[in-house]
Amino acid sequence: MKKILTVAIAAAIAVPMASTAADTTLYGKINNSVVHTDAVGTAANWDVKDNASRVGIKASEDLGNGMTALLQFEFKADSDTASGIYGGRLGYVGLSGGFGTVLLGQQWGPYYGAVDKTDIFSLPGVNNHYLAGSFRHSDVLAYASPNFGGVSVTVGAIAGAGGETGVDVWTGAVNYSNAGLSVGLAFIENQTTSTNDMLGLGVKYAMGDFAVIGQYERQDNATDDNAWAIGGTANFGNNVAKLVYGNKEVGAADESGWGVGLDHNFTKRTKVFVEYHNSEIGVNTDNFGVGMQHVF
Repeated sequence: MKKILTVAIAAAIAVPMASTAADTTLYGKINNSVVHTDAVGTAANWDVKDNASRVGIKASEDLGNGMTALLQFEFKADSDTASGIYGGRLGYVGLSGGFGTVLLGQQWGPYYGAVDKTDIFSLPGVNNHYLAGSFRHSDVLAYASPNFGGVSVTVGAIAGAGGETGVDVWTGAVNYSNAGLSVGLAFIENQTTSTNDMLGLGVKYAMGDFAVIGQYERQDNATDDNAWAIGGTANFGNNVAKLVYGNKEVGAADESGWGVGLDHNFTKRTKVFVEYHNSEIGVNTDNFGVGMQHVF
């Protein structure tokens, strides 16, 4: 099946790319779990759930003079119902060289990559302390600088699909990474409204088999919302223990949630996991799940 999909997708991209077929990669992830959900106001239930499974292709072409053409398509893959492959997670083309990388299309937001470092669980809802909400952005022209001594800069301009002129949203991040330390400072600035601007900070520090993670966000609006989270991981052989606690203040609501989990990695591609999450953010909910993930 994988071979058939590879041939079909490569043919659909364009015949001229046949000469660089060796640089086209099919990849994906299937992550399913059996989850018990107990939410206030609804009956408790067991369900089989898909956890952000996806399938995609990456391709590149050497243009000479140190330049490379890039493309990526990534689609949602609902692996617990008949929905199948649908919708677009990513879809962009770009150029990379000594000047950095320029990408055009739907892509990961600089803000999410720099700030939301506590997004380490599989079950839905464990990351609901993330204030910005958006992981990916549509209609983006983005630039990522080369790495200068561990420092890199990314900036994106988002133009609306409804025919608006100019830039609707500016977003960007400064990232620093050295040894076990990773720090990201990012912003989202709306040009079509005077509110909802975001500022966020994410930090991760790894010490051997242990890592500590933290993040803070502030949203500039009528209520000046903010959120923070702290978490950590510990590796024991092929096992990874995970813990996170998050707090979110939106308007008069001051809510929190926490999660704990354990992964067992059979290989770098296949793992099983067990996770529990208690949240008072929005509807009070308890989630317990056991699942499996395979990446290719």
